[in-house]
Amino acid sequence: MFAGEIIRTDLIKHYPPDTAAGTMWLKNRQGKYWRDKQEIENSGSIAVTVSKEVAKEISKALEDKY
Repeated sequence: MFAGEIIRTDLIKHYPPDTAAGTMWLKNRQGKYWRDKQEIENSGSIAVTVSKEVAKEISKALEDKY
C-alpha cells in the first residue's frame, strides 16, 4: 500500500538451476557421450626385452625366495 492505495506489481521468481535435471537431459539426449559408464577398448601389445644379466638376477631372486 502507498498513500492508502493498493499497488499491484508483477512478481518474477527466480529459481536456481536443477543440475540433476540437466544431467538427466544430457543422458537422454546424448547418451553416447553422457552416460555413467564409458566403454574404452584397448588394443595393441607390449614387448619387454630383458638382458641376460637381469634375467639371471630375477631367476636367482626367485630361487632364493622359494
